[in-house]
Amino acid sequence: MNQNKRELNSAVSPETEDRQLLEEALSVLKATQELLGKAQKSHEQPAKSEAKEIDLVELMYHILAKIKWVIIAALIGAMLAGVKAFVLDVPTYKATAKLYILGRDSVAVLSDLQIGTLLTSDYKEVFKTWEVHEMVREELELDYSYGRLQSMLEVANPDDTRILYISITHEDAQLATDIANAYAKAAKQFIQQTMDTKEPNVFSLALEPATAIGMSKTKTVAMGFMLGITAALCIIVLRFILDDRPRTPDDIQSSAGIPTLAVVPHHSEKTYAKDKDNEPIPSSVGMEISRLPKLEFACNEAMNTLATAISFCGDDIHSILLTSRYAEEGKSFISMQLMCTFASLGYKVVLIDTDLRRSKHISTYGIRFRKGKKAGLAHYLSGQCDMNNIIYQTNIENAYMIPIGKEVESSLQLLSSPKVGLMMEKLREQFDIILVDTAPAGMIVDALKMAKHCDGALISVTYNKGKKKDIDELVSQLNNAGCPVLGAVLNDVKMDSFTNRKYYYKSERYSTYYKEQ
Repeated sequence: MNQNKRELNSAVSPETEDRQLLEEALSVLKATQELLGKAQKSHEQPAKSEAKEIDLVELMYHILAKIKWVIIAALIGAMLAGVKAFVLDVPTYKATAKLYILGRDSVAVLSDLQIGTLLTSDYKEVFKTWEVHEMVREELELDYSYGRLQSMLEVANPDDTRILYISITHEDAQLATDIANAYAKAAKQFIQQTMDTKEPNVFSLALEPATAIGMSKTKTVAMGFMLGITAALCIIVLRFILDDRPRTPDDIQSSAGIPTLAVVPHHSEKTYAKDKDNEPIPSSVGMEISRLPKLEFACNEAMNTLATAISFCGDDIHSILLTSRYAEEGKSFISMQLMCTFASLGYKVVLIDTDLRRSKHISTYGIRFRKGKKAGLAHYLSGQCDMNNIIYQTNIENAYMIPIGKEVESSLQLLSSPKVGLMMEKLREQFDIILVDTAPAGMIVDALKMAKHCDGALISVTYNKGKKKDIDELVSQLNNAGCPVLGAVLNDVKMDSFTNRKYYYKSERYSTYYKEQ
């Protein structure tokens, strides 16, 4: 059989072998080009996603929101310029005398013009000699050094002329005039005595200047005013470009790739119902929420929108984790209000407080138990009671809660217990919706332990707080824990600020929805 293969190979012509080699080379080249193209696309894609578009209209509203700082900067700039112009600056005066340079003869022929131009350059060097400076000092009896006189002197020659401008700048107008004329006289004498040329003529004597040189005081103040405005605008624009804080649902979508299920307007945390500490708890409930916030219309509708959006996430979404990047991002507020909203829609809902280190539910919402303080999640996970002893019916119809029971430092160990999974399975059989309020997942790993027992997660994001990249990192952590992120809740948004006016009030999505009713 091997001999037949050798005979078959030997029967192949050289032309056929060359064609096969060419086809193989072309196929390898094509595959290489495809790999290079894929690598180039993967390299360019992050650069495109990192580029930040600058919305000029949004920038304008942002500047309007900071207009008071622009005005303050302008006033500070004008004040500093005024101090410089009226207090610090000493007025200086400039007096100018003129010398006319001639050649050997007084007849102005072409060669004489050329020689005169060269002499003009030579004569400018005369004013740098110490002899001329000494002649000026002796004539005016000045107690000035060579360097001081040289710093006041300026010699210029306008183009295409043979005229030297001898200018002196000094705080005293009369002294500046005298020194300029003295220099013209001294240079005239020095040139006549030391250079073999015709004596230059004094074309024009210096006159005493009536006004100081430089910008007027009014213009200086106006310039300071404009510089203050310019500096403030530059700082505002630079901060706007470098700002990485989330302000709109588009910011969250572009940075983390998750939708914003609801935008909760800014609300006052002090609008609570009247405390009922002195009133007895009805016997039909085991826990009473005595200080439940009264929501304004816009905030209430935002919670209805959130509940509706969750219901459209799928029939398999029953247990929902609520977490955040940092502390004080309103996740407890969102979880409590979402429980009330689902309960009002007829769902049987239970809220589990798993922030065993630092829970705020009892103190913030005035939670009272019917027969003193009862057991909670920490007691159940540590084996001190059964699960039935930690589920409390609240004074809100269809709403139940599982409190923490007791703050503990070893919360991670308790939340890693197999009892957590057993509890979640039993709760799925008893309730339509399970809300799990956790510690901030961006700070404490406790939330990730609970994430694997939930069907989906909600991230509470406070408006204009933190960095957008932290949202993306939190989404990755939750996905790695096996809990898909349903979306975010943008909380505490100041709808009526200049910064948000374009997005929330000019957009059809929010223009009528969030108006006060």
